[in-house]
Amino acid sequence: HKTHGIIFGWQDSSNFFYATRTSLWQVVAGTETLRASWTRLVDGDRMLIDVGSEIDVSKYKRDQSGDTIILGSYSTTPTTMGSIGLIQKYSASGAL
Repeated sequence: HKTHGIIFGWQDSSNFFYATRTSLWQVVAGTETLRASWTRLVDGDRMLIDVGSEIDVSKYKRDQSGDTIILGSYSTTPTTMGSIGLIQKYSASGAL
């Protein structure tokens, strides 16, 4: 089983945030903590991560309006935005 996501708030390889099609995670000192979860995005859905006074993960409505729907939020701001990238994770058990 594989999942894909967006990495942001990168400080180093042990401290960052990432969002997948189903969840928002924070990694601190190498330990992952689930911060928010939602129903899985379907193929073709687009995810937007807005970092301000909190982290909001949204998806674009697919009706050409440009509106978004907030999927999950976490009330913190990364100490640095750092680099932004993509992630692919693998789990033999499917626990992603």
